[in-house]
Amino acid sequence: MLAGAIYTLMSYASFDRLLRRACAESEEAWIKLGKPCGFFYVPPGTRIGFGTSFVRSGLYEKWATGADEPFAGSTEDIAKLKRYRRIAGWCHAIGALLLVIAVAMILTESQCCKQA
Repeated sequence: MLAGAIYTLMSYASFDRLLRRACAESEEAWIKLGKPCGFFYVPPGTRIGFGTSFVRSGLYEKWATGADEPFAGSTEDIAKLKRYRRIAGWCHAIGALLLVIAVAMILTESQCCKQA
């Protein structure tokens, strides 16, 4: 469980670094993304609310799955994006594993209660 929390925080921080880079590169590109805020980083001029959270969640998934390539020209930024995708992938895998373990524990507990 601790590993899942660590990978989640790492993926949030990595996402924020990518978002900071996208904002610094071009304000127009950031506006086209929907003016998202990060998990810890809030770009200047961002209004924090449900709308920005939905935009952030959608962008987080797009960048994690490779549906969007925001940094086509820079090899350094592409490397950061690949690192983010690895971290987000591990985060999702650990989350799925924890879910399976929790379901197994609940099913085992319910079987024990029925026998008693």
